[in-house]
Amino acid sequence: MPDEFPFRQPIEELEQLAGQGRLFFTSPGLAHAQSIWNDQLGPFQGIVSLHYVMSKPVVAGILSQVRTKLVDLVADLTADTPLSELPNDVFPQRRMINQGLR
Repeated sequence: MPDEFPFRQPIEELEQLAGQGRLFFTSPGLAHAQSIWNDQLGPFQGIVSLHYVMSKPVVAGILSQVRTKLVDLVADLTADTPLSELPNDVFPQRRMINQGLR
């Protein structure tokens, strides 16, 4: 069993996966283990499939970590920039905040 399971899907796809109950994954290593195990079993016995099962909160936790790191990155990039100089698409509530500060 690997210590890590890489996710290379886009964020949108991970959000869809997080909406499912449980996720099932397989790997070439599991297919190889299944083949070896089947060779060791007796007649009329066999492994049909081997797969990892991942619960919905695991993917939701991955998405949460990505969002947190993005927020930290944007905060670091804009730390020395005054609010009035940030573009509207980066900080759409800027106008309301500026009006509230007056």
